[in-house]
Amino acid sequence: MCKADKPEISCDYAEWAIKVPIAKYLVKLTVGDEKLEGGYSLKINGQPFLMGTMLKPNQFFTKTLVVTADDEFIKVTSECMDQEEPTGFCRNVWSRINFISIEQYVDLPNMGKEKDEGIVKNMGCGNSF
Repeated sequence: MCKADKPEISCDYAEWAIKVPIAKYLVKLTVGDEKLEGGYSLKINGQPFLMGTMLKPNQFFTKTLVVTADDEFIKVTSECMDQEEPTGFCRNVWSRINFISIEQYVDLPNMGKEKDEGIVKNMGCGNSF
């Protein structure tokens, strides 16, 4: 998303968003790069995903967050704000998002109980377990 020492790369605030219905979602995001080092300070709908972390080449990070889309959007934002500091973390940031997976969050009230019958969801053309 940003690397201050490369003039061809903009270091402005960066955001990726997708419109979704108002609801809770499981958002799984993987970041990293096979060949290059990268710095990460990312939030998903305001929740910290990975903050102030450098990943080495061929090092990846995956995390799943439960987020609420109150405004009908899921947003991944670059939160690196110390751009003026010459030796600061943001001078070395170049965030690479590998993939993002979004699915509606379902609260499972029986999760962890001894007898779990499974979750059955009527799909209209049969049942899914």
